[in-house]
Amino acid sequence: MIIFTLLLYAVIGLVIGLMFDGIEGGLIGFVLGVLVYKFASSLVKFDDKEELF
Repeated sequence: MIIFTLLLYAVIGLVIGLMFDGIEGGLIGFVLGVLVYKFASSLVKFDDKEELF
């Protein structure tokens, strides 16, 4: 589950990073991806992780 979370961070960061340029855009995208995931997980309680997959 930790690996899936890191992959999710990477995918969100990559998508957001494409809006910027270079390594800085990738880092900004990764941080924003983490923040977006934390915000989304605070809205939706992922207590039943086994049921999602």
